[in-house]
Amino acid sequence: MENERRSSQDHSHSLELECTMPEIQPLKQRQPQFTWLGVDFACLLAVGLACLLFKLVAVPFRRGFYCDDDSINKPYKDSTVPSSVLYSVGFALAYLVISVTEWCNERNDKRSGKRCEGVPFKIGPLQLNSLLVRLCSLFVSFAFGGLTTIFVTDIGKYTVGRLRPHFLSICKAPSFVFMNCSHTYILDDVCTGDPSLLREGRLSFPSGHASFSAYAVTFTVLYMEAMVHFPQSKFLKFFLQLLVVQLGVLCSLSRVSDYKHHWSDVLAGLLLGVLIAVLIIDRVLQIFQRDRNNKTVSENVV
Repeated sequence: MENERRSSQDHSHSLELECTMPEIQPLKQRQPQFTWLGVDFACLLAVGLACLLFKLVAVPFRRGFYCDDDSINKPYKDSTVPSSVLYSVGFALAYLVISVTEWCNERNDKRSGKRCEGVPFKIGPLQLNSLLVRLCSLFVSFAFGGLTTIFVTDIGKYTVGRLRPHFLSICKAPSFVFMNCSHTYILDDVCTGDPSLLREGRLSFPSGHASFSAYAVTFTVLYMEAMVHFPQSKFLKFFLQLLVVQLGVLCSLSRVSDYKHHWSDVLAGLLLGVLIAVLIIDRVLQIFQRDRNNKTVSENVV
C-alpha cells in the first residue's frame, strides 16, 4: 500500500510539472518603433554626410617625398576596377544574395511549417509583411556598414596622406628638382600637375577599393554561412562562397598591379573591411545568434 501511495504521488507530481511547464514559443519579431527608426536613419544619414564632406572639402595631409624614391615613381594607369563598378557590384551582389536567400527560406519554411509569423510593419494604410521587413533591415544594415567602411577609410586617407606609387608621374615637377638628386627630401610644393590628380595621389593609405570589397565579400559570405543551406550537397555553398571571395581578391590585387596602392595599403584595407563586416553581422544584425535560436526552436518543436 505504501508503494502504491508513493507511485501515485510521484505520478501526480509529474502531471503537475507537465501542466506548469510553459510551452516553448518560437521567437517573434517585434514591430519596429518610429522613434528608433528615426534614430537609425539619423545615424545612416550622419555617416553618409561625413563621407560626402570628405570627398568635397577635406584636404589630405601634405607630406614631402624623396626625389629618388622608386616606390612612388611608377607609371600612371587607369583603374581596372573603377569606383563606380566597385560600389555597384558590391551592393548588387549582396542585395541579390540576400533577396534570393530570404525568399527561398521563406518559401521552404512555409512548406515545412517551421517558420513563425513575423510582425508586419504598418505605415498608415501601407503594410509590409515579415519578408519585406527583413529585407529592408538587411539592406539598410549593409548600406550602413558600407558607408562606415568608406568613412573610416577616408579618415585614414586624409590623416596619413601617403603618396600613391604613381605620384611622381602625376607630380610633373620641373626637371631641376631631380637634377643631381642625392636622396633629398622635398617639402616644397613643386608639383605642377593636375590638382585633382595630385589630391587623389595623396590618398594611398588605406586602400578604399580593398576595404569596401573586403566588407562586401565578408558580409555576403558570412550571411551565406548562416542563412544558406544545401543539405544534399557538401560543396555547393563553399563553391559559391569561393566565387564571391575571388571577386574581392581580384579587385584588391588590381590596385597593386595598377600602381594605385602599395601592398601594405591593400592589406590594411582588407583588414578594415573584414572587421567592419564581422561587427555588422555579429553585433548589429546578430545573424548567427538568430540562426542558433531558430535551430533550437525547430528542434524543440520537433
